[in-house]
Amino acid sequence: MTAFQQGDRRGKRKRLFQIALALCAILGGLLGVWSWVESRTRPHASVTYLGLADGRTYWRFKFAITNHGNCTLITPPNGHVEIAGRSNQMFVIAMGWDTRLAPGEGCIIEAHVSDAQRAELQGKWRYNTLLATEGVRTRLYRWQWGPKGPGARINWLIPPGLRGMPFDVTGHTEWMDPPE
Repeated sequence: MTAFQQGDRRGKRKRLFQIALALCAILGGLLGVWSWVESRTRPHASVTYLGLADGRTYWRFKFAITNHGNCTLITPPNGHVEIAGRSNQMFVIAMGWDTRLAPGEGCIIEAHVSDAQRAELQGKWRYNTLLATEGVRTRLYRWQWGPKGPGARINWLIPPGLRGMPFDVTGHTEWMDPPE
């Protein structure tokens, strides 16, 4: 092997090392920017009990949800009623869901509760809900399951970490006495 060939190999190794180092620096910079953006996103929501209305076949609990964070939130299709001293929670359907709340905005939702569920509200209780933050995963979900979306046909293309609506922000009312 000649000295020229050895120098050529060393040059290739050096060039590959420089490329790998540059890629690591770019990746580190992107991760740093991403973590900085994520740290500045502070989702926070408050839920306030407004009152109770008697429906013909169910009871309607009205709640106001206000976005106090610095990112857009999406209201959920359901919630849970937690009763003090019990480990299980009552699942309830919420009307007025899928509303996008910009920072500082609010909306009113109705939680529908049957007579049997209302009879269980003995003692202190509160309403819990999970809200979603607006982001890539939310936009992908809305596109996939929207009116013109492909639906389940493309599930195999979507990574498991990006599937579904990310309901990750908790909101709940204060503990309240049983409704009259």
